[in-house]
Amino acid sequence: NDVNVAVKADQGDAGRVPACSVRSDDVLNFCALYEKGPVVLALFAPRSQECTEQLDQLDDAARRHPEVAFAAVSIRGKLDDVRDLVRDRRWSFPVGYDDDGVLANAYGVVVCPQLNFVRQGGSVQDTALGAIAPRALEAKIDALAAAGPTGATGTTGG
Repeated sequence: NDVNVAVKADQGDAGRVPACSVRSDDVLNFCALYEKGPVVLALFAPRSQECTEQLDQLDDAARRHPEVAFAAVSIRGKLDDVRDLVRDRRWSFPVGYDDDGVLANAYGVVVCPQLNFVRQGGSVQDTALGAIAPRALEAKIDALAAAGPTGATGTTGG
């Protein structure tokens, strides 16, 4: 249940081992996602209707954009409620759980949802604070998919 944001070993509350080194089928490893390609990461509150509706839109977008990975992390809330929500909504992307707010603090989450559009390699291209309209979401995903990997020549970030 704990979120690991450590960049090196023994960083106290951040984690015992570097986060990117933790690999398992039952672990949502954000590094593993952005190593393969661009990622849309949604940070959300499970009891917010606006957040869950935005994640429904993300799920629809994920089906249209197989070249982009999608993932979400529930910020606090009750784990059983999050599991029920994921099951009931039938989201196709992985959903993690931040029970103590470590990831929310690392990303500076202040509004729900927060959508981070991350290029392959890990640099954040864009961030949307609060729910955005479907067309705006689609435009941001299209721009992310077209941007290329972090550090690639001839590309620009945003």
